[in-house]
Amino acid sequence: MKNFLFPCSLLLVLVPALQSCHVKKDHSAEIRTLDSLSSLVETKSKALQMVLSEPPLIIADSIDAHLKYVQDNFVGSMYTQMATELSHYNSLRKNMVYLDAAVIQQQAMAETSKKQLSGLRQALSENATHDAVHNPMTDQYVQKSVADEVNRASAIIGEIDGLTSELKLIKADYSKTYGTVKLWVDSIPEITKK
Repeated sequence: MKNFLFPCSLLLVLVPALQSCHVKKDHSAEIRTLDSLSSLVETKSKALQMVLSEPPLIIADSIDAHLKYVQDNFVGSMYTQMATELSHYNSLRKNMVYLDAAVIQQQAMAETSKKQLSGLRQALSENATHDAVHNPMTDQYVQKSVADEVNRASAIIGEIDGLTSELKLIKADYSKTYGTVKLWVDSIPEITKK
C-alpha cells in the first residue's frame, strides 16, 4: 500500500507543476487584429467582384470583334478621329487582358492571405506552443508573425483597392468609347465574301 501511495502523491504534486510550465497567454488583441484584417480582405475582394459584373476578357473579346469587323469591312479613307478612337479602343482591349490576369492573381493572393490569417488566428486561440514546422511560438515569434501577416494583408488590400479603381476607370472609358465605336461598326456595311 505504501508503494502505491508514493507514486500517487508524486503525481498530485507533479501534474500541477507540469501544467504551470505552459502558462496560457492572452492573445486576444492579436486575434482581434487578425480577424479585422481577414474581414477587410474579404470585403475588398467582394468589392472587386462587384466591379467585375462583366469580366474583362469578355469585354476584350467584344472589342476584338468590333475591331475585326472594321478591319474586314471598312473601305476607303478613315477620318483621323475614327482612327484615333479605334486605336484607343484597341489599347482598352490590351488593358482588359492585363486587368483580367491581375484580378485572377489578386484573388489568389487574397485567398492565401485569408488562409494565413486564419491559421495564425487558430494557433493563437488554441495557445499553440509551436508552429507547423515546430518552431517555438515565443512572444517575439508571435509579434513578428502577426506583424508579417498585417504587412502582407495590408499590401494585398492596397493592391485590390488600386486594381478596383483602375478597373472602374477603364470600364467607364470603355463604356464611353463603346457607344461611338458601335455606331461606326453599325454604319459600315458588311462585305460579303464570295
